[in-house]
Amino acid sequence: MVLSQMRLVLYRGFSRSLSVRSLVSCLVLIVLMPLTMSIMIPNAQASNGDWPMFRNDSQHSGYSTSTAPKTNATLWDYATGSLVTSSPAVADGKVYVGSGDNTTYCFDAFNGTLIWNFTTGYITSSPAVAEGNVYVGSGDRSIYCLNASTGVSVWNFTTGGPIISSPTVANGKLYVGSEDGALRCLNASTGASVWNYTADAAIGCSPAVAYDSVYVGSQGHAIYCLNASTGASVWSFAAGAEVFSSPAVANGNVYVGSDDKKVYCLNALTGASVWNFTAGAWIESSPAVAYGNVYVGSGDRKVYCLNALTGASVWNFTTGGPIFSSPAVANGKLLVGSEDHVLYCLNASTGTSLWNYTTSGLIDGSPAVAYGNIYIGSADEKVYCVGLIGLADTTPPDITIVSQTPGQSNVSPQDIVNVNATVTDDASGVKEVTLNYTSNDGTWTNVSMSNLREDIWSASLPAFPYGTNVTYIITAQDNAGNTITTQTTGIQYQVIPEFQTLLTASPLFMISVLLTVAFRRRKQTRSVASGQKAGR
Repeated sequence: MVLSQMRLVLYRGFSRSLSVRSLVSCLVLIVLMPLTMSIMIPNAQASNGDWPMFRNDSQHSGYSTSTAPKTNATLWDYATGSLVTSSPAVADGKVYVGSGDNTTYCFDAFNGTLIWNFTTGYITSSPAVAEGNVYVGSGDRSIYCLNASTGVSVWNFTTGGPIISSPTVANGKLYVGSEDGALRCLNASTGASVWNYTADAAIGCSPAVAYDSVYVGSQGHAIYCLNASTGASVWSFAAGAEVFSSPAVANGNVYVGSDDKKVYCLNALTGASVWNFTAGAWIESSPAVAYGNVYVGSGDRKVYCLNALTGASVWNFTTGGPIFSSPAVANGKLLVGSEDHVLYCLNASTGTSLWNYTTSGLIDGSPAVAYGNIYIGSADEKVYCVGLIGLADTTPPDITIVSQTPGQSNVSPQDIVNVNATVTDDASGVKEVTLNYTSNDGTWTNVSMSNLREDIWSASLPAFPYGTNVTYIITAQDNAGNTITTQTTGIQYQVIPEFQTLLTASPLFMISVLLTVAFRRRKQTRSVASGQKAGR
């Protein structure tokens, strides 16, 4: 409509019949032309919320796409035979956790029913789950591989010291540290040794794997970067004290705490210092990275939120005790335990307390967030499930707003189109969102949308030639496997033709052209009038 009126006005203008009123109308149309488009979708037509290892993933982000409980309601708890400092792993509807009673437990994630248990040595290491197996380190110096469904032993590997480090599994390999000072890489399927690297002291933290490298700290004050395939040293960085905090890798940087009271941000490729932040006491909590921030606890009883790029303090929150627990972040919330016996839920943006849950013992383990629930152990010997999601989730996610930039009627051949979608799921949480698009050839292409912040997901469409008709739909899946899709007919736009590009790509240029036409037309009219008067 707008473009048709513009064409008509231009045609008239260049046909010497452009009036002032027409010119003004055209200018208004150009200025008011929308540059973006928002599509409200009130009723769109309609698995994996796992937390499979310590810090959720091999990069140790500490971030989950699951929802997090809005209250401290407890779904279930289970009493083990000793304190629980091991952090749970959650996968395929099961919870895996170790205890000081020399046992690894497997529970039903939704009702807490014991499925199996396996006897090892004392366990503070957190399990990792991958490819149908569960891996856990033990105080008896061994790393165990168990069948995740049955608890039957698959293999075990004995090191030279107790294992408090939590295993990380990536690309078919298992990485784990030991009190004997070695970081080991094992074949995850067979337990065969691939390589080992001897550090300057015991390794109590857990390795992070990213960029084809392994990052780990030692009690000898060092932070190491090793080649993930060979174990060869890439770089090392000297902290000011022991490193029990496990590194997190994001944004091309490594984030890690130390007993020297500092949080370090290092360049992941070179080990060069980017920034550091000094807290009030030691930092053995492992950082979480989400929403452009770094979250970490300290022995000074505080949880800190720092800007991930600069290290500047965003906020801090004071608990009632030292914090060994590593924060988890999900759905705009931060979850962390404290030695004051309390599990805290804070607003991740502001640090405001949302709710808390008090156990009967110290909470030194770290929360796992999955299926809309929080799983955590306590020194009161119990494993807790805090949340309300105890039944199978049968409701799909909700896609409420889709926005496109440039707008539907303003896409030029050189434009990459950015698409954002607001996707929510108050039950099991959003697992993944996919942008599916097709052009003139009818072939559909799928693009994974990334979670920008909280409920906002984003992806880009490539540039297309003049006149290309593009149709796209958005599909979202929650952690229970339910899916939802926007309109079956799809959202459509056409890459504007060359002439139309000229009209819409530069409103200022068009305004200048129209003003020039009007000026010349007016000048011509005056010249004719003057000539007529002179001839009288």
